[in-house]
Amino acid sequence: QFLNYWATNCKFWLYDGQFLRARKGGHFHFVNCDWSGLAPGMTLNQSSNGAPLFELLGTDHARGVCSLTVTGGRVEHKNLLSKLIYCEWNYGTVSFRDVDCGAVTPTGYETVTNAHFSSGNDQGPTVLFEGCDLIGRHLYANGASSHVYEHNAAYRLCLIRQTSPDNFLRFSRSSYGGTWLVGLDRCRSSNANTSGNIVVWDAVFGSRWAMNSHCGKRSFVFRDSIGAGQPQSSTEFTARVPAGTFVTRVVFRNPGVPLSSIVQVNFQVLDGGGNVIAETGNHALSSVMYLDLPRCHSVGAGNETLRLRDANGVANQVGRMFAEVEFLC
Repeated sequence: QFLNYWATNCKFWLYDGQFLRARKGGHFHFVNCDWSGLAPGMTLNQSSNGAPLFELLGTDHARGVCSLTVTGGRVEHKNLLSKLIYCEWNYGTVSFRDVDCGAVTPTGYETVTNAHFSSGNDQGPTVLFEGCDLIGRHLYANGASSHVYEHNAAYRLCLIRQTSPDNFLRFSRSSYGGTWLVGLDRCRSSNANTSGNIVVWDAVFGSRWAMNSHCGKRSFVFRDSIGAGQPQSSTEFTARVPAGTFVTRVVFRNPGVPLSSIVQVNFQVLDGGGNVIAETGNHALSSVMYLDLPRCHSVGAGNETLRLRDANGVANQVGRMFAEVEFLC
């Protein structure tokens, strides 16, 4: 197999949906290329991994020649058999920058595994998606003895056409200590949120379990459509956190202005099962407050929608108080 393949400003039309199958590593670099009309029928394509556009196989490679970069590309998935990538490289780099996969989204594609990265018991490649428009699901798998390595993937400033990160990211963990660390940084959904109700996308998945990992804590704040951080009366703000979230800290901050009300409020953060994670205790709504509460709260399955409320139901002014929640997942 020849190891170096570079293409710039090219358009590729494929009969059966697969562009690259590399069994011996290689250096692959594609700039401003287009892969349209991908509608594989699995006639000529005999891959056991379906019809990934890029299929990176094998674990026995010459060091330094496992590299795939796609920059400024466009990929048009026309049916449910069409996938972006399957990768089982034991090291190297895989990066997609400014790649548009969302031009066409076939009905039912939200449950299709569009990208599959399997590290086995090795390091696996370093994976990066930056500024991309992504559809389907991305799956990360690791072997039973993979805890001896750190496995890293990052998504930055991507538009992800799913309702939540749990619908987008999937994990097959033969060992929790060897799980992939997958960071989402400033990514967003294509779905709109209503006032006071958010879905938390910024997170480092796997940082709660991985043996070789940094402590990937992230935080979010409750907000409504006018930027206020406190619900009034019996209303609630909500935030859906990733499955397996572990809350490590809740901070309440209230500068006291422009409030004047002295009604006694008690702001609480609860999980979806009604369990109180943290609360301020009774205090005047207009009082200046800074309350930093370390916590050790594991959010149970099905309880991922956290809530902020005034337990007394009497908050009667819009202010600048807000609650920050720090977590691992």
